[in-house]
Amino acid sequence: MKPMIQSRTLQKKTITKVMIFLPLLIGAGFLYSRIMPYMAGPMVTLHDTGTETTTTPEMSFSGTVVHGKQLSINGVPLMIDNHGNFTHHIVMQPGFNTFTINASDSFGHSTTITKNFVVQEQVYQSFAHVNSSGSSEVSVIQ
Repeated sequence: MKPMIQSRTLQKKTITKVMIFLPLLIGAGFLYSRIMPYMAGPMVTLHDTGTETTTTPEMSFSGTVVHGKQLSINGVPLMIDNHGNFTHHIVMQPGFNTFTINASDSFGHSTTITKNFVVQEQVYQSFAHVNSSGSSEVSVIQ
């Protein structure tokens, strides 16, 4: 009879340990899943910025920042709405343009994205000629 009593006592102790340890393990996993995004820093998602080579100097940066407190493009602070959305309009210079998007959070973590664009200058050629009626015409070709 004694081995049976020891076996049941051992089973009760094992079940008690599992009943204590399992909720602690689940709780630790839940806390890890909630804290980890904050430890990783802010996440920035840019919406389509168009092609990297363009003839149009106007451009808009728009996107979403998650876990970000401050956001800037080339050092210019941007407004972030309550849902993390932002939009910023830029007029680029002809030639090569570099934009650095920086997001930071309350814990000092930061995320940086660099985008490069080339604005090609449009070249126009004009031709003047005299038509059959004797008047001159000017044609502009892009």
